[in-house]
Amino acid sequence: YKMNLYEYHTNPEALYGYEILRMEYANPTLEMCERITDNNTGSIDFSEFPFNLVQQLPVGITVVNGSLNITHTQVTHLSNITEVGWDILALGSQITHLPDNLTVRGSLFIGRTQITHLPNNLEVYDDLVLDDTPITHIGNNLIVGNNLYIRNTPNLDKTNLPSDMQVETMHLV
Repeated sequence: YKMNLYEYHTNPEALYGYEILRMEYANPTLEMCERITDNNTGSIDFSEFPFNLVQQLPVGITVVNGSLNITHTQVTHLSNITEVGWDILALGSQITHLPDNLTVRGSLFIGRTQITHLPNNLEVYDDLVLDDTPITHIGNNLIVGNNLYIRNTPNLDKTNLPSDMQVETMHLV
């Protein structure tokens, strides 16, 4: 259950407090990221309030052991992340592109986003979920260790996918 602050607190003082929080959490520092990193798993979770107000990840952020959760955030790109130890959860986020040469040692969930292109040399060890996106282009050398979900992707020409793609199982419908 996510509380809608605007729905319950519409007086100017409450909105001012929300703006202060939004400004504080929109561009987290590396120190803030370290504070919310799970010590056991190495995961960083931005999906809970107020961390879900994040708009841009700090340069230098690393998630080499755990997962990165930016579900339903305003994050548009992954800064300079090139490797994630487990999953990237970005369902319903504002993510529009991924860096070239990205390695995800778990699954990559980018369904219900506005992503249109996959980068070159994307390697996902488990599942890649692209359902309900306007994806038009899959980059060169895509490797998916398990399932590629490209359901409800009307802009993608599924008859003309890259020949160098390595995918275990494809789900088209």
